Amino acid sequence: MSDGPDMRSKGSDNVGTLELGAIWPSLNQTLVWALAGIDPAMAWEEWKRNTLACHAEAYPDLWYGVWSGNDSWNSPLNKHPGGAADEQYFRGTDFPVLNVHAHACSLYSASKLLGMEFTAAGMKLNLRLPVESYRFDSPLVGVIKTNGRYEGWYMPSRSGTWKLEIVLPEEAAKAVTSAEVNGKRLSIQKQANNSILLSGSSAQDKPLRWTLY
Repeated sequence: MSDGPDMRSKGSDNVGTLELGAIWPSLNQTLVWALAGIDPAMAWEEWKRNTLACHAEAYPDLWYGVWSGNDSWNSPLNKHPGGAADEQYFRGTDFPVLNVHAHACSLYSASKLLGMEFTAAGMKLNLRLPVESYRFDSPLVGVIKTNGRYEGWYMPSRSGTWKLEIVLPEEAAKAVTSAEVNGKRLSIQKQANNSILLSGSSAQDKPLRWTLY
């Protein structure tokens, strides 16, 4: 939240902490999700700025916020920037670590950077993230981009045949000439929105694996 008049009228001495303009991992990560649908580059920058690594670099003299964190950080507007709230009814500095948001929210929004959306038929991916190479790895779904090649897997808890819709950047979509699902070459089904449709099966301990190149 910015330095607005409403914030100052409610507590000018404590601006930049708690509801008066603090930085909240849980709320900032929903912003990452929203930005990913509009401007993937902005979403990527916002995601990086909300990591513990970024906080540790900005505030190296604070022992917390490096390996773990609390529910919110004071903003640069506060007299103790980067720190935990230390108010009469909220002594966040008493135990400023091990809040789940500080750890889980970056993982949650990382999936949103890749546009993961689950459907009754399978899932959708929007791989417009402007990064040369990356890897997202989980038991359910994974995505790898390297040297213009995209690959991944999908392994729900039950066996089945699934449909995947994968959106690529325009130039990458034009460059793709081959597709494989579970090691077999398939004809490419390109859609008008730069998406490619794939279909294949998975079983327990045997994911649906796909490759576009």
